[in-house]
Amino acid sequence: MIPSIPNPPMSTADIRRFRERMARHLRGEFSAEERELASENARKNKAIYDAITANNGGKNPILNR
Repeated sequence: MIPSIPNPPMSTADIRRFRERMARHLRGEFSAEERELASENARKNKAIYDAITANNGGKNPILNR
């Protein structure tokens, strides 16, 4: 398992960039390129999920422990 870092070292520029990106996300301000990339990632994720569940009898192996 990947260990979490509770307080990762961040500069003020990192914090500013995070807050700007979060604000854009909450307002829904995405470029056409960003929207296309997000929809492509969603399609890939769904295909992977469908392949995993098909290989495990229609069940999600992570949730069925």
